[in-house]
Amino acid sequence: MLKKHIDRLIENKLVKPGAPFYFYKVNKPTIMNTIIKTAIVAVTALTLYSCAGGMVVTARPEPPVYVRPVPPHPGWVWVDGDWYWRGGRYVYRQGYWAEPRGRVWIGGGWEHRGHGYYWRRGHWGR
Repeated sequence: MLKKHIDRLIENKLVKPGAPFYFYKVNKPTIMNTIIKTAIVAVTALTLYSCAGGMVVTARPEPPVYVRPVPPHPGWVWVDGDWYWRGGRYVYRQGYWAEPRGRVWIGGGWEHRGHGYYWRRGHWGR
């Protein structure tokens, strides 16, 4: 069985023939390609998972009513309140003033999905 495995490695040019088994050299570019492809798949999966924005609810919760304070500095941008999934439900976090630093705030919103709604979180854009 080991001979079949070694022959398969030689056929696929993963090892160099002729050296004792413990001196076989693995084709490094192939290993690096495998590692890179695995990393790309992992990062893509995590990115898509993090973009989901939370769980689906049947009714959109109403944001609490509060008074927007005066901006602390001229030119600052109001960042709307956001909903976060915590403890099996959406929890509201009040808005706040932030320095834009050359960016634009793109507010979040409720989006219909399947049999309910989910919160698409706000983010900074260019």
